[in-house]
Amino acid sequence: MIAETFIPGNGLLYKLDARAKFIFLLISTVLLLVETSLSVQVSFLLFLVFLIAITLGVSKILVPIRSILPVIILTAILTPLF
Repeated sequence: MIAETFIPGNGLLYKLDARAKFIFLLISTVLLLVETSLSVQVSFLLFLVFLIAITLGVSKILVPIRSILPVIILTAILTPLF
């Protein structure tokens, strides 16, 4: 993480205890690594985007997504081929 990317705020993620954040991180990692259906993965992704949108705002989400959008599109196109 680059230090300049930290965005101070007062949202839910900032108010949580560090232990709760760590437990959420462990659960998230397990959910992402365990092979599940596509609907579970998409719903988890939408939940994370929603949580970040509530905390930071939609405009703060679009900046990093725009920077990696070509990689996302290329991955989405090439993944079914393999």
